Amino acid sequence: MSRALFNEALDAARLLWQSSAVMRGFTRWPDDLILTRRKPVRIRAIAHLQARAGTPGARTARLHNTIIALAPHVEWRHTYSEAEVGAVFLAGTRPKGKFAPGGARCTARTNPMP
Repeated sequence: MSRALFNEALDAARLLWQSSAVMRGFTRWPDDLILTRRKPVRIRAIAHLQARAGTPGARTARLHNTIIALAPHVEWRHTYSEAEVGAVFLAGTRPKGKFAPGGARCTARTNPMP
């Protein structure tokens, strides 16, 4: 994945987060996300997004299209170990995305949640 595509994805996600009081209330924006190189793991739902290309709402179109562009490059997992994210974080955030060193979304901190 190129740095430009990574930055585009971050910008698109950040703009959507900034535009939503619900998202801002759910978690703060992680300001230390970093690009890492990992073996890609296919996102099964990407075919659904690709089939709907061009049909997302105005607020989500940029992020929608960026996710499609990112799909061949990302590691997508649905499980995380206690060693990766910590017991408290794992117990309290099961339905949420995981931000942690070595996690799905790499960050220098282990607990970016408010």
